[in-house]
Amino acid sequence: MNAAGEGPASDPIVAFSAPERPAAPAVARDIITDKYATTTSIDLELDESPSLQDAPLIATHVYFAQIGAGIYQLAGAALPGSGVYTVDGLQGGSAYEFNLVSENVYGLSERSANSQPAYTAPNVTDSI
Repeated sequence: MNAAGEGPASDPIVAFSAPERPAAPAVARDIITDKYATTTSIDLELDESPSLQDAPLIATHVYFAQIGAGIYQLAGAALPGSGVYTVDGLQGGSAYEFNLVSENVYGLSERSANSQPAYTAPNVTDSI
């Protein structure tokens, strides 16, 4: 009770939260060829953050950096449930690492741990 008297009960406070931190992405390997990369792309397997009942995932953002450079760039966003994402536009014969950020209507998760190093296939040069 306060000086004005007793009022109606307040609505309960509902906490909203961004998604949990996703697991590190894994480099996908083709079962038949045992390859996971071309000279310009690498396929990743994504283990998404669990969706919250009131806030399903909107996307999982994929970031990449050349090993040693330390500057991560956004490769793009995978739709929920896709499970695999191909990062294009990479340099042949280079080593990369990747991480993920999940997004729902309440915000962004923390970045995942980095993937294991992944390597694009070397460029093949034509010899005359």
